[in-house]
Amino acid sequence: MRPSLKIALIYIFIGGTWVAFSSLYLDVFMEWFQLENSNYLEAVKAVLFVIVSGLIMYGLIERSFRLEKKIRDQYLEIFETSPIPMFILDREDLKIKVCNQIAKSKFDLTDYGQDGPIISHQFNSWDSKEDEMIKAGVRVRIPGKEIEDRKGNVKQVDIYSVPFFFKESEKVMVMMVDNTRIHQILEDKERLNRDLQFQNERLKKFSFINSHNIRSPLANIIGIINLMGDGNKPDKDIVQMLKLSSERLDKEIRNMNELLQEQEMNPNMEANKNTQEAQTILFVDDDKVQHMINKRILLGVQSDLDLHFFANPMDALEWLENNCADILLLDINMPEMNGWEFLDRLKTLEKQPVVKMLSSSIDPNDEIKSQKYEMVTGFLTKPLNKDRVMELLEL
Repeated sequence: MRPSLKIALIYIFIGGTWVAFSSLYLDVFMEWFQLENSNYLEAVKAVLFVIVSGLIMYGLIERSFRLEKKIRDQYLEIFETSPIPMFILDREDLKIKVCNQIAKSKFDLTDYGQDGPIISHQFNSWDSKEDEMIKAGVRVRIPGKEIEDRKGNVKQVDIYSVPFFFKESEKVMVMMVDNTRIHQILEDKERLNRDLQFQNERLKKFSFINSHNIRSPLANIIGIINLMGDGNKPDKDIVQMLKLSSERLDKEIRNMNELLQEQEMNPNMEANKNTQEAQTILFVDDDKVQHMINKRILLGVQSDLDLHFFANPMDALEWLENNCADILLLDINMPEMNGWEFLDRLKTLEKQPVVKMLSSSIDPNDEIKSQKYEMVTGFLTKPLNKDRVMELLEL
């Protein structure tokens, strides 16, 4: 039952009961109090009714406010602890008034507040029409916007805005759903489809050359050789036919060789090679045998990788203070400093690489513990293999 309806029914019940009871027993009350005029009794009855009904109304409304505050506090807790970056903006100028914890940690919003930044300034691409839609109080979804996080990485996000009232003024709730990984997967799939189509075309050409263009002169050569094997003396025409068939076969073999080398001419593959820069990978592991194994596996998959190996975690931290790495493969159990202590120190650095835990441990608690660190994106078990490396390098 709605609170407003509940309050109204209670008020009607109490008021109706009071009026009915006092009217039915009016003569009895007058006799008790020895009153000759009922006006005094009616006045007292009215005053008592107002007092009692006022107290009841106060209690019910106060209870309703407490319930509303409890619900509001629960929503604020959800807002603060949500894993999705969320912002509360002014409808008038779209300035950020409040943001949740994940938004503060991911984006550079240290100066948000009364004179904080306007939401559209956070994005690399923003249309004034989108500003107008949000200001108009329309629920909108704006897909495919680019925004830089604290580390300078460009994220592709979908924006959702919901108008609402907050602290007696019109606000807008803005949520950012990070679809960077989804967009990357889609782009990889499109690139893979283009490469597969190219390979299929090459295979069709290869199959046609093999089954028709090569087979035909080869059949002629075999037939001529069979004639010569029967004791027939080859004349000039047969020799000429043999020569032409040999030249034709040689030409088709050259065509096939060119086709096999055509992969270098694929514009899609060439573009992929040009866009993939050499990745810098850092290993922190006290086992130097693992250094040798991992080096051979990685360079066997991609020869232009920039690899750095450290047996001492302190040396790795010192290197990271002045250099950048794309991926950090980190062991857990090391004598000078374990992996967890290394991650705690890594938090203090300005630029943090993507971390993959690489350990011989199969304890599920280690993997659970690694998930508490934001920079850790995977847990790998030794030894590495080619498939894991290709997945690591996103090839």
